Amino acid sequence: MINHDDIESGRPKLSAGWAGLFNSYFWIDRQNNIAGLILMQMLPFADEGCINTLQLFETSIYS
Repeated sequence: MINHDDIESGRPKLSAGWAGLFNSYFWIDRQNNIAGLILMQMLPFADEGCINTLQLFETSIYS
């Protein structure tokens, strides 16, 4: 999915990303030459702990 707006974590608009059922996430930010990948094997999808981990990971990369 392509982001049409900047994201609070620091990822700019026009970056793209995807999520897998078992809380695996990736994004590609061509503007800043960054790609991120975090793999977790946990259900349910979008588990609060997984989302918090993803946000911390992504925010730390853009800080």
